[in-house]
Amino acid sequence: MPQTRILFFLSLLLCTFSHSNAAKCYGHHKKADYPECIQLDPYFAVAWTYTNDTITFAIEADGWLNYFGVGFSEVGPLGVDMGIVYAGTQAQQWLIGDYFTSSFSSVTPTLDYTQNWTIVNAPEQVSANYTSAVITRALDTCDLEDVSIVPGIERSFFWVYGYSGWDDAKLHWPSYGSYGNLSNLILVPSLTYTDSAIYSLNTYVPSSTTPASSSHANVTTSTPTLTPTYQTATFALPANTTINQDNYSALCMNVQLPSGGPYHIVSFQGYLNSSHAHYITAMACDQNVVPTGTPAPAVSLSPSLSPAAAAAA
Repeated sequence: MPQTRILFFLSLLLCTFSHSNAAKCYGHHKKADYPECIQLDPYFAVAWTYTNDTITFAIEADGWLNYFGVGFSEVGPLGVDMGIVYAGTQAQQWLIGDYFTSSFSSVTPTLDYTQNWTIVNAPEQVSANYTSAVITRALDTCDLEDVSIVPGIERSFFWVYGYSGWDDAKLHWPSYGSYGNLSNLILVPSLTYTDSAIYSLNTYVPSSTTPASSSHANVTTSTPTLTPTYQTATFALPANTTINQDNYSALCMNVQLPSGGPYHIVSFQGYLNSSHAHYITAMACDQNVVPTGTPAPAVSLSPSLSPAAAAAA
């Protein structure tokens, strides 16, 4: 009887100690760095931050993990894209894999052809008995095996972690470790386009012709010399336009060019002072094409140097 009591006491002590440092939001990361956080279970928490292009997750877990990961799907457990961090075969080596599973609950994830996840801070395991790490990927990787994270659009969110080796975990997916999912999670809120992207067209018009005379063998010739006048027309795309919640949004506008003479477009320059705009292109319509909508006038029209002179300056 005394021996039974001692064994029971030791077992209870070990179980209590193993979870004495249960993970929690902002236990080892700062809210200022990762403003969003969810306590997924008593031993696993995920905080995150985002930019216009990327999303970054800070993982906090109880105990010394051998693998862990997060993932998304458009809805439900089918077609889940995951980033999984796991301990390599060499000591102190951590790897990250971009995985995809057609069914989270029954199909073992396989590596994507293109890898889009990156370890920012490698997993840290210290005597305090916890694991923390930071991983990141693009919101939209343009990869058919990845699920894009669209601002303002809900995604199903998945997580998995375990203390055994990743190779063993894959053989018994997903029941060899701990796992779960959340529905209808908005990872990145809707973005509002509040900046104005600006571009300019550099044009010139031959404004005068000056005869230049020369004589040779009593023959006088007159050669016209063109003196072009350069102008820069600057146009601004509309500001305060809400971005459509699609992976790709295009905004088209007509512009009203100067019409006081036979102008020629000799250069084009875009100025992307908006973090939401990816590129600007200018296209000339066929003379028989009548654009729809009211053409936008130039916000400024001013004399300028020729492109060569401007480059030299």
